[in-house]
Amino acid sequence: ALPIFGNSSRVEPPKPTLRSTYKFLHITDLHVDFSYTVGNNAYCNQPLCCREEDGPVSDPAKGAQYWGTVAGCDLPMRTIEQFFQFVANNLDIDFIIWTGDNIAHNIWEQEKATQAQNTYEITKALQKYLPNTPVYPIFGNHECFPADQCDFYKGANDWLTGPLAEMWQSWLDEQAAESLKTNTYYTMYNKDMNLRLISINTQACDTENFYIIANPTDPMGQLAWLDKVLTQAEQNGENVFIFGHIPPGDSTCDSDWSVRYNVLIERFSHIIRGQFFGHTHNDQLEVTKSFKDKKTPTGVVFIAPSLTTFSNLNPSFRVFEADSDTHTILNYYQYRLNLTKWNKNTTGPLSWDLAYDALSAYQLPDLSPASVEAFVERMAKDKQLMSTYISHFYTGNVPKK
Repeated sequence: ALPIFGNSSRVEPPKPTLRSTYKFLHITDLHVDFSYTVGNNAYCNQPLCCREEDGPVSDPAKGAQYWGTVAGCDLPMRTIEQFFQFVANNLDIDFIIWTGDNIAHNIWEQEKATQAQNTYEITKALQKYLPNTPVYPIFGNHECFPADQCDFYKGANDWLTGPLAEMWQSWLDEQAAESLKTNTYYTMYNKDMNLRLISINTQACDTENFYIIANPTDPMGQLAWLDKVLTQAEQNGENVFIFGHIPPGDSTCDSDWSVRYNVLIERFSHIIRGQFFGHTHNDQLEVTKSFKDKKTPTGVVFIAPSLTTFSNLNPSFRVFEADSDTHTILNYYQYRLNLTKWNKNTTGPLSWDLAYDALSAYQLPDLSPASVEAFVERMAKDKQLMSTYISHFYTGNVPKK
């Protein structure tokens, strides 16, 4: 039986006032590869290519390119640094949500002692190029060791969450840092914006995490904690953003946990303004549905594509625009890096292109759950609209049949 979280009354969220707006950046799945080697085999028939051990190739077209390669490869750190410079010089953002997976895909070579090193290097770069921008980070499944394996016994993850809390202490308040260290999740309240940000550890639902076998419904009591945080936020009249790595409802997120998460989304849909996830590397929109009737849309899950090229994708990031009074998500802007163009220029500075904005591309009046659900239904009948979404899903690089 499903646990009952709070009462089941439904309250409609407020309408945006549109008096003023703000923007924030969502970055995910950076997967930096410090063994990335220009000229080495980009099509190596191994789990990860473009690396030092793959060796050079005689055909330059099959070799790793300077800024990155649209193949089974991760990104060099220089491209990430260029990205942060681009954001600092070209985008006016109020804060950043960073949803993890920072280490390369060479899982067979990894060890616990160095598992947080990529996150440390990315953190340093963020603090260098965007020193005054608040950042709300969380780790992904690849930061765990071995990859995807996250134990839920108290103290079992201190080797990871302790260093993360320390390196992120300039962004997190004392209570959030301690919660990240001891619980692997946290919440922070921005008083000036009346916005509560809730960071969840989605290893609690990772279907490749063997530790969830012992408790697939609520490892660490995280959902019970989320219920308490949301209840308090409701009582205080706060607006809420929830973010994490693996999208609830995805095939890689355990269904038992996802259903319970969805119950909470329905219960508190009137205060939850956005849900932000990564992990899939694809550009996606999902709609949560009512647990009661399986039909009524209760929320939108915004799934951003990856900054890494792995596999065969264009490096991407997403900027959201929100209403300052209600924190309703008004639109989002999807940016991509044209590697074919920029690999001909090894000096930079790199410039990401605006690929599309959601309202225009999908002919949406707004990004409410009802409008996004109607968009999904329209796609079933509109081949051109479906084609547009598929192109965006693959960041403009749709696989050839």
